[in-house]
Amino acid sequence: RYRARAQMEEMHERITSILNTLMPPMVVAQLRSCGPGTLSRLPSHRFESATIAQSDLIGFTQIASKKSPQEVVKFISEIFGR
Repeated sequence: RYRARAQMEEMHERITSILNTLMPPMVVAQLRSCGPGTLSRLPSHRFESATIAQSDLIGFTQIASKKSPQEVVKFISEIFGR
């Protein structure tokens, strides 16, 4: 029973982390407060500026594991920067 609960908590944390990465916190909070079947009633939001990007860089995990966080950000900025 303890293991099942720990696994559920771990999954909840992973889902929360993914949602917080993909959406603004206020949107995540609104989604969490909805009951079943109520998502269609959520208000829409307007953002003057937003960027959503998804990519798969081959070898990224191996490269990133050998660099500092600042170097990883610089590396990503060089690839996706203006």
